[in-house]
Amino acid sequence: MKTKVMFVCLGNICRSPMAEAVFNHLAAEKGMSDSVKASSSGTAGYHEGGNADHRTIKTLRSHGVPINHTAHKITKADIAGYDLIFAMDSENLYNVERIASDADRKKIMRFRKFDPKGEGDVPDPYYGSETDFEIVYEMCLRTCEKIIGHIMKDNE
Repeated sequence: MKTKVMFVCLGNICRSPMAEAVFNHLAAEKGMSDSVKASSSGTAGYHEGGNADHRTIKTLRSHGVPINHTAHKITKADIAGYDLIFAMDSENLYNVERIASDADRKKIMRFRKFDPKGEGDVPDPYYGSETDFEIVYEMCLRTCEKIIGHIMKDNE
């Protein structure tokens, strides 16, 4: 059985597609592509149908991480269809929980719950610099490693 993971931010062009790409890249490197699959979405439809932010793409490519992304607004059906849902910050966590069924709320959490450097929000780099995108990449890398480890342990 494949574990389906969803990463959620506001517009689905910076943080969540970066986490999705990093997660799927790490899973592929570990030979786990048949066991896990990540996707991403936003709580707002500002960029629906568009590409990831050019700085997200540039940052990922600089680390050899492929990305193929189309922005998507999360739906109640998405929430029901995924095993784990990670919100990139507390505001998006609240917005996802608000549309989720009572039964689905248990699988929704903040992304950095698994960050070895501590919990909290993933800062939105949209209005920042390329350095801010690099900071988010590093958060995604170390946190996705831990999430994959958690999934592997649960599937043993």
